[in-house]
Amino acid sequence: MSVSPTGIWKDFQTLFAATQPTSKLTNTYLTNGFGWVIGPFNQLEDLRELIVAGDPVWADFLKRGAKLGRRATDAGYFGSSRAPAFRAAIANKPPEKTDKRLTEQYAKADAHWSARPLEAHHILEDKTLEKIGAGLNKGDFARNDAPCVLLVAELHQRLITDELRESRHKFKGASTAAAKPELISVYTEVYKDPTMKTLQQIALKSIERLIP
Repeated sequence: MSVSPTGIWKDFQTLFAATQPTSKLTNTYLTNGFGWVIGPFNQLEDLRELIVAGDPVWADFLKRGAKLGRRATDAGYFGSSRAPAFRAAIANKPPEKTDKRLTEQYAKADAHWSARPLEAHHILEDKTLEKIGAGLNKGDFARNDAPCVLLVAELHQRLITDELRESRHKFKGASTAAAKPELISVYTEVYKDPTMKTLQQIALKSIERLIP
């Protein structure tokens, strides 16, 4: 049973023909196409807790093609154990394999990221919006309510967050008029991978809603 979307989620449901695998979480959706799990930050955190508690809700998401990363192997970890350290063990050592991802180059790196819990990533990074300082982090875009996507930790931390961290300085104290084209440029780039097209669209729609 679905429930009526609220706020900006009405736009997203229409834009992506998004489906609701569960009525337990009002605005949590599965996007059409690639199958990203999107929702407000607090609801994706609730979804993680349901999964860890053994609630069968995740099976409904998987049946509909839910994805947690760009590759089929990005299956995610649903526990809460401490991930083993790895950086000292691989420092100055040649890759064990020649694959692009760090986790495919070093077994210890793979063990670390495979044990990191899933993370709710703010599709428009809240730290970036805070830099602008124009009160953008409110309403649908307050930290706990802002549009997020559920991701494996490696994709969140090593790709998206790393790229966004490098651009934050551009927004410190910027006016909304100056920030808007830069935001569009940054988020068009960070979500340029074809699998992330929906996330790019959500980001651009959000920017338009925040800064008309």
